[in-house]
This record gives sequence, structure tokens and C-alpha cells, in this order.
Amino acid sequence: MTDHFFQRANSLWYIPIVGGLLQFAIVTFRPNLMPYEILGPYGQFTKFLAYNHHCSLVWGFWIAIGLHFLEAAIAYRICRKLRIDAFNTIRWFLQTLLLGYVSLGKLRKYAAKKR
Repeated sequence: MTDHFFQRANSLWYIPIVGGLLQFAIVTFRPNLMPYEILGPYGQFTKFLAYNHHCSLVWGFWIAIGLHFLEAAIAYRICRKLRIDAFNTIRWFLQTLLLGYVSLGKLRKYAAKKR
């Protein structure tokens, strides 16, 4: 029997997580585009990191992206085990790719109830 379960994460999670990853990418790969001055002390700190610890930022960025892909792959695997239909499996994969554990936590909670 196919399951059609999908639960959207709170939309407010998209702002800090996707925004944070986007900012991480800009600071890492295009540091000259970041408006450091308007961010106050946080801006000065990120500017310091961008221009003095670039290698660490590159590593950190790709590790973060890799972890999001790993979490999305885990979500895909859980969906297959729970026999969730293909459309909702894709939705879980994409949501988890963007939000990481916020989404995966909801799916794991559902999987625990199903057992």
C-alpha cells in the first residue's frame, strides 16, 4: 500500500536557513558583493572571515552543502522504506535539501510512529 504523507515545514524556517546558505555562498565566493558596513559587528566579523580565512569558509560551505545532500538522501531512503509515493518522496527530498534537519526531523518522527 502506498502512503501519501507529506508535511510542510513552517515557512519561517526558509528565511534563516536558505538565507544563511545564500549569505555563506556570497561571503565565500563573492565577498566583494556583501554589504558588510550595514551589518554592524556581524558584518565586520564576516568580512574578517572572508578576507583572512577564505580556505576555511570554502571547506565549511561545501561541508554544509554536503550535509544537506546527505540529509536529503536519508529522507529519500526513509520515504522508500515507508512506501511513500514518488511525488511526495520528491517533495521530502527537495524540502530536506533546502532545510536539512528541520524537514528530516518531521519525517523521522512520522517514521517512528509508523513502526
